[in-house]
Amino acid sequence: MVQVKTAQRDHYGAVQLGFEEKDKKRTSKPLLGHFEKAQLPAFRYLREFRVADPTPFQVGQEVTVEAFQVGTGWMS
Repeated sequence: MVQVKTAQRDHYGAVQLGFEEKDKKRTSKPLLGHFEKAQLPAFRYLREFRVADPTPFQVGQEVTVEAFQVGTGWMS
């Protein structure tokens, strides 16, 4: 998990996931700073998923496919 967005700070609840690591040399400086702030490697893909309650999630937490509900694209 690269970032957790909360209603107080971002006006909505969501989690940002990154997958498929890539070489830091091929990452823009702003994105590299985003990954370094989270103390994570650079990822090729970043996707955001809205959640009703983002409090159980933490930056750096590993999320597996079992966290998703079939057919909705939402996390449980």
